[in-house]
Amino acid sequence: MPSHKTLWERACSRMRFIRQHYCCLTHRFREQARSHSLFAYSLNSWLQPWPWRRVDAVLRTDTHRWPRTR
Repeated sequence: MPSHKTLWERACSRMRFIRQHYCCLTHRFREQARSHSLFAYSLNSWLQPWPWRRVDAVLRTDTHRWPRTR
């Protein structure tokens, strides 16, 4: 069974590898349009649950009322 130290070293190298690819997604190339770098933003927002809560909060405001059912 591998020791905790070797497992930790392998995990750190994997995280470094993943971070490098996120950097490639978020930073634009020389003349890349800003709209093409939006993919990385939408991917990050998809991975985080907080934008969905904000949508629910917007639907609960007083300006938008659902029809009442009796």
